[in-house]
Amino acid sequence: AAGLVTPITGKRFVKTWEWDDAWKRAQSFYPDIERRTGNTFWKVQPSLRLFASDEERVHAQARAASYPDLVSLYPPSHDLNACIDQTYGGFVMNEAARLDGQVYLDASRSAFLQRDAFLQASLDLNHDLQIRVDAIEIPRLGIRSQRLIFCQGYSPTENPWFPNLPLVPAQGDILTLHVPDLDETRTIHRDLWITPESIVPHQLASPHYLVGSTYRWQGLDGLPSLDARQEILAKLSKWLDRTVDVLDHRSAIRPTSFDQKPLMGQSPLSPAIWVLNGLGAKGTLMAPWCAEQLVAAMMDGAEIRSSLALDRRLR
Repeated sequence: AAGLVTPITGKRFVKTWEWDDAWKRAQSFYPDIERRTGNTFWKVQPSLRLFASDEERVHAQARAASYPDLVSLYPPSHDLNACIDQTYGGFVMNEAARLDGQVYLDASRSAFLQRDAFLQASLDLNHDLQIRVDAIEIPRLGIRSQRLIFCQGYSPTENPWFPNLPLVPAQGDILTLHVPDLDETRTIHRDLWITPESIVPHQLASPHYLVGSTYRWQGLDGLPSLDARQEILAKLSKWLDRTVDVLDHRSAIRPTSFDQKPLMGQSPLSPAIWVLNGLGAKGTLMAPWCAEQLVAAMMDGAEIRSSLALDRRLR
């Protein structure tokens, strides 16, 4: 994942669901982990969304009036790198950010290892767990705990503790490109997005960029697709006038829920077993906020809001 965080999303230019609370939590969480680990992986910077047509511009401008603090209009006459088509203008998302997910995960894993709080192992969910009256045990690993939380993301095998979890996974591809003479430090959106490969300030002058991403709901295998590569390059060529070189091509499967909102709650088979999943394309933004609510539900008995509850599809 590129770790992009934006307040306005989709073709209808709507405000991201639960933006205010989730953004506030992300803005406190990620910088705190940077301080604790001594790493840099969170960059707050306005991003730019360009319009692809005059019709899109008119529609978005009408929407923008509802979000005066979040967006600023970007007129066509505004100076921008000459190789980027900005015929119809766009808008600047004043509150936006990007997480370097790999650096964040590596830093977190290292911190947990130093506290002897990280273990990598495979589990057979049908046989390795033993549910006691007062604890959950994994004898093979010597683990005993009061609670167990599944944060599995996409898995081709159904979790027996959460049968029929309403996930609708979507595969996505991202390219790493060499783009000569493109001097742009922001993330730019138009049909897809392009962002500097690195978020570290002294590396922003590098001509390497991440570009993506695609959505595929059938034939999920997590492998880079030639069709996806061609789709990304074709869309990018419509508004970026540069010959690019593909340096890398990655693919993964998003754990998206049926209604694009996270899934959280207890197992119907054991109150000691919990799940947090379905964060989809908004995982970077939603994870800290959702985790905070999950802890409140587990430790303090707080009620899980209906929009996150596992059984909301049936309500």
